[in-house]
Amino acid sequence: MTMASARMIAASIVKIAQADHTKAVRQLAANPGYERALETKAEVECFFGSNWFDVLCELSPDLTKVHLEGNQP
Repeated sequence: MTMASARMIAASIVKIAQADHTKAVRQLAANPGYERALETKAEVECFFGSNWFDVLCELSPDLTKVHLEGNQP
């Protein structure tokens, strides 16, 4: 696997996590007690605060959380 391929995979993982977070936040806006959305949101936020996230994209988790919060409905 080339470095470019690894970067594309890492970017895809982060992009999917961001999409999952955005979807969960929207679902919670419509139904604050929706358990699956609460679980998904918590899992993604844990991922963005993890060492694995740091390895994948070399970004600050705090900057990503700020970005995610700006994209909420």
